[in-house]
Amino acid sequence: MLRSNSRIVLGSRRFGLALLPIAAAAGLAVSASSASAANIDPLALGSQLAGGTLTVTWVAGPGAPMITTTGIIMATGVDSAVAFVPDPFGNPGPGATFRITGDTFVATWSLGNMADAFIIEALFDLAPSISVFDDGSLPDTPGSVAGTDDVIYQLTSTAPMEIFADELAPWAGAKNTGDLFTQEVIRWAPPTVAGGGFAPQLRYDWLDDTDIIPAPGALTMLGLGGLIAGARPTRRQRN
Repeated sequence: MLRSNSRIVLGSRRFGLALLPIAAAAGLAVSASSASAANIDPLALGSQLAGGTLTVTWVAGPGAPMITTTGIIMATGVDSAVAFVPDPFGNPGPGATFRITGDTFVATWSLGNMADAFIIEALFDLAPSISVFDDGSLPDTPGSVAGTDDVIYQLTSTAPMEIFADELAPWAGAKNTGDLFTQEVIRWAPPTVAGGGFAPQLRYDWLDDTDIIPAPGALTMLGLGGLIAGARPTRRQRN
């Protein structure tokens, strides 16, 4: 299922409709709040991942024991978020940094390794946030549109391609038809004597997708675009 270009995105590069006067937009928000509460909003921005967590599993080298550290995803702007995952050896700087800016369906998700260890797994848990992963399976949950199954590796990465990725922990909402999840895991091959793996100073870029869980009786301005228009543009592969 492809998404059209008919969505308003406040403060973004895409405008499918003329910008509504503020008063009219406010009136629409009030009158349509019950509809917003009924369905998922397919427009999700990086900032709306805030509150979720990112747990990274590390190994110092071939055969070394696994170490895990966890960082909280924090909003850094209207549409952006970052997570600083502690260094596995307790050094003062972060061991890994996650960043995203913009619509989570078309924006590049990025994870950088700054530790003296290899990353073998990244586990995102969005249960504490207002977002859920959309794996694109059918039928769509009401309000949701085409998502992303697992992840799409980007050639801008300096890290190797993942060996496994999957959505986990189905969202417990009654309307979920099976395409929405609160967790996602990405795994990389462990290092070998010959090298390889998600090594220090490398960066992994990918495409993904999240939707917004409806808040009963409330409609935020960030959700207004999804209420009025309802679909995203077709994603273009980035090289």
